[in-house]
Amino acid sequence: MQKIANHFTQLYSPASYDCPTPFDLTRLENLSCDHLDFEGLAEAYRQSVEAELHKLRPNTFIASDGTVFSHDEWKPLTGGEATQLYWNVSRINVGHLLTLYSR
Repeated sequence: MQKIANHFTQLYSPASYDCPTPFDLTRLENLSCDHLDFEGLAEAYRQSVEAELHKLRPNTFIASDGTVFSHDEWKPLTGGEATQLYWNVSRINVGHLLTLYSR
């Protein structure tokens, strides 16, 4: 197993400098709130990002702390793949995840 990145956000890049960076919901994981299960939300978001990464690199996985690992020899994402991952992550339905993990 090979460590690829300290955090999955290091793998994707915006198409241009004027594109917003997708908000990483895992940053909310340690918040306390009566109305949202932030731990569940963060895990669901990580799984959604991992599903998008699997479309490009099927033998990778994201640990609970966001670290990315590969079971195979890692070949870095091309610029086009990093951009595609960016757009796929940007399209994750955050509103749906918030609804699922509201209390």
